[in-house]
Amino acid sequence: MKQIIKAYLDLAKIRITTLSTASCITGYIIGAGVIDRGIIAPTLGIFLLACSACTLNHIQDRNIDARMNRTQTRPLPLGIISLQAAWIYTIILFLAGSFILYRGANAIALALGLIALVWYNGIYAALKRVTSLAVIPGSIIGAIPPLVGWAATGQPLSDPRIIIFSFLLFIWQIPHFWLLLIRYKKDYEESGLPTLTRIFSLPQLGRIIFIWTVATALIGLLLPLYNEVYHPLVSGSLVIMAVWLIFTCSNLLIPSRVTFAFRNAFRNINIFILLVMIVLVLERLLYFTPAHQLTVFLER
Repeated sequence: MKQIIKAYLDLAKIRITTLSTASCITGYIIGAGVIDRGIIAPTLGIFLLACSACTLNHIQDRNIDARMNRTQTRPLPLGIISLQAAWIYTIILFLAGSFILYRGANAIALALGLIALVWYNGIYAALKRVTSLAVIPGSIIGAIPPLVGWAATGQPLSDPRIIIFSFLLFIWQIPHFWLLLIRYKKDYEESGLPTLTRIFSLPQLGRIIFIWTVATALIGLLLPLYNEVYHPLVSGSLVIMAVWLIFTCSNLLIPSRVTFAFRNAFRNINIFILLVMIVLVLERLLYFTPAHQLTVFLER
């Protein structure tokens, strides 16, 4: 039984879906300024839809997964879960997530969730089979969950505060994925998928990824300019985190240290985005007075 439960959790790619859910929560809190009962529906809805998309991706990639050492032990290649059961699981997750977003949030939140699923399982899944640059348009997927949380508060999607935060997640995903690609370089090359490692040397990739990492850090510094944060201490924290990220990833520019630098850069860029979300949430919750938070909670 434990093996079956673990297999279904693996199909849903819980670590990936948890991060998507966290960004959705951040988007909600940025928009609402409080944690109230309204956060439940978008959080649960986007989590279930993300699990559905990941399970469907397992179905789509089952033949590729069977050729890669890293993924040969996934539930479908091993036959722990049948293809039919995986389809049923996907549909249940999809229907549950869609229903919760529509009834518990609003139609805009549902539409955004569905766009993310179609983009991931349709456009990105097709592009990654024909181009090594598929991750760039594919990173749009990561920018959508915070929009779902924001939309659930009733705020307009044209607000620059959520646009810049979503753009940060979009940019962050590109070096994040390329660093993951290098980590499993051999597996990706043996899978038959087009990869950047076939085009560029590791030192060249180090320089490319460093540029995208610097872009991620600098976009984080734009958050105060768009009224994303209010307290000078928070702005200072973002500056410190940006400098830290750039400095710790600078080894990507040194050919003799680039292999070691890839591993550290992958860890640090993920720490950076998590810290940014934590800082934004804490700042938003602490900025509003308890009386204001209580008023908003009762009104919702």
